[in-house]
Amino acid sequence: MESPIYQWLSNDSAITALVGDRIYSSGFADQQSEPPWADYIAIQLVATDSPMYLGQYQDVDYERAQIHCWSQSEARAQQIMKLCRAALDPYGNHVGGAIEDYDPDVKMYRRGFDYGGWEDRT
Repeated sequence: MESPIYQWLSNDSAITALVGDRIYSSGFADQQSEPPWADYIAIQLVATDSPMYLGQYQDVDYERAQIHCWSQSEARAQQIMKLCRAALDPYGNHVGGAIEDYDPDVKMYRRGFDYGGWEDRT
């Protein structure tokens, strides 16, 4: 089952105005991207848990993912991250794990967070 996180982010017009269709659900950017890299978002699914119920169908999943927002501008990476948090807030919670990084090889800043939310499987 594919996580809905990709859909929630790609349906947000403020996010797509900045990154276009460069939202990747594999945790990594498309191999065809070449420097200078454009802004992008990578979603890395960390865990999916299904609660166990005696005598009842498992009707929900709890998903935890890391949302990585990349840009050659530190301020722009921060802006994209804030938009992602706002887009995901209706569906779950920012659960910690602030990510702040710089990759000198591609000269890009990364800002991100851990996200957790429930998905109805019915």
